[in-house]
Amino acid sequence: MDIKEYKKRFFKAIKPVADELRRAGFEIKKDDFSHIKAKNGTIIDMKTAGITVEDDDLELLMQKYNPLPKEAVDILLKWIPKVKYEPAQEVLVSQLSKPKEKYDGNILLDLFKQTNSHLLRERIGFVLSESKPSLDLQELENILWDQEYGETKSTMLITGIKLLVAEKINPILINEFDKYPWFCWDCVKGLQKTGGKKELEFLEKRLVDTKLSKKEKNAIEKAIKSIKNDRS
Repeated sequence: MDIKEYKKRFFKAIKPVADELRRAGFEIKKDDFSHIKAKNGTIIDMKTAGITVEDDDLELLMQKYNPLPKEAVDILLKWIPKVKYEPAQEVLVSQLSKPKEKYDGNILLDLFKQTNSHLLRERIGFVLSESKPSLDLQELENILWDQEYGETKSTMLITGIKLLVAEKINPILINEFDKYPWFCWDCVKGLQKTGGKKELEFLEKRLVDTKLSKKEKNAIEKAIKSIKNDRS
């Protein structure tokens, strides 16, 4: 898809959301998209490309209303499943990271399962870990055990560390430890926070792994020390 078609679909997708937020009294500015940087670093003149140069900018919503009021959160949650364009959904989901009140985040868990977008899944996991909404914790646990999601559940692991009790999250962290290189860091941090005797033994065994980098060994040593101090 070229940049012209992308912008056309993006702004068409978010327009009804912006309109409803305006009707509710929230200020949604028009942003000047006169230029945009392409993937190769080239600056594209949007007018020359024939693209509308002003349109609704929802990316500033969270910055202006921080924390985000409940009415705005409710409008976003209403529209997120209806917007059938994933780049637009990413922007809408991002606005929920700092809500004024606790909200029902199960809509985002459902979207995580339904989408095939790696970026959208990562954004959902990040927002849930930051906002810590009300969630079906069994469903969260099921997602973290499900190998179908692979590396796309990396940020969802952080949500699990923050919301699941130790006996639920620790087996998941041990199971995911070696799946992807970047999972190791999050798993070590999680086990440092919630680990007990079993997790301590696991980390001590992993410490002798010759494939670990110096930084990884230092992180594991720090986690081991922390768990021992907590248990003493």
